[in-house]
Amino acid sequence: MQGRVSNVERCDAIMDVLIDVRGKMNWQLYIILCSDNSLYTGITTDMERRFRRHAEGKGAKYFRGRQPVRVVLLESGHTRSSAGTREAKVKAFSHAAKMRLIEEVAREDGDSQPRKTWEISLP
Repeated sequence: MQGRVSNVERCDAIMDVLIDVRGKMNWQLYIILCSDNSLYTGITTDMERRFRRHAEGKGAKYFRGRQPVRVVLLESGHTRSSAGTREAKVKAFSHAAKMRLIEEVAREDGDSQPRKTWEISLP
């Protein structure tokens, strides 16, 4: 019969949607502690690559006068949209509010530092 969808085709279609949704949920919000003790907030899909770009002074102009020291907060599981919305909210926080957020997340995770940090040697 023409026009009917088999169960296999239905399952394939569902898997395609699930894979697509998972692929969209790989955005991360991050906060980097900088060499002047300021905090930089951004979003990415590849934290290691993004940290390296910041360390090289490429990408964000913010890092042309300072160096990234380490990632102090990393929130995963965002879509591009939710990451951008969260970034705008966190960027509006004061330095003290960002520090409270970092401390709160560390307490929840039971860590004093994020699970993975990307450190560079400073001159």
